[in-house]
Amino acid sequence: MIAAVALAANPKFEVVSIKTCQADTVSGARTGEVRPASPGSLHINCAPVRILIQRAYLQYANGTERDFNFYDVPIEGAPGWLASDRYTIEAKAAGPEEQGTMNGPMLRALLEERFGLKIRRERRPAAAREAEDRQPAFPERTRHGALATDALGAR
Repeated sequence: MIAAVALAANPKFEVVSIKTCQADTVSGARTGEVRPASPGSLHINCAPVRILIQRAYLQYANGTERDFNFYDVPIEGAPGWLASDRYTIEAKAAGPEEQGTMNGPMLRALLEERFGLKIRRERRPAAAREAEDRQPAFPERTRHGALATDALGAR
């Protein structure tokens, strides 16, 4: 019973396709655009990871859309590829899911699992944020964009 509650609290996509893309090769759609999909399906077109993080952790944090300017919230200690590398994501849930759930909790699980994202939230005065030099919490990438791994495949 407890395991079933934990699974429901942390929903994940059943099938996910993540492809790299170049912003200048996208035709017929805006980059970062979320296309309407059938219930249980999510399509995000050629979005930088920074936008995916903002969607999952701010705009849809509790599974419903929040209306505020989340672009002004800083993401500190992030490598440059967070804003430059773009990905198209096609994902399907095991059954019908609300768009808010797929853009929030399910997208968070995808970012943590597939991109190795680790988030640490802090509330600090702006002056303290500017004074600190923090290390990124993102895995290093190889020259070809793959996540760096050791000989055993661990990150």
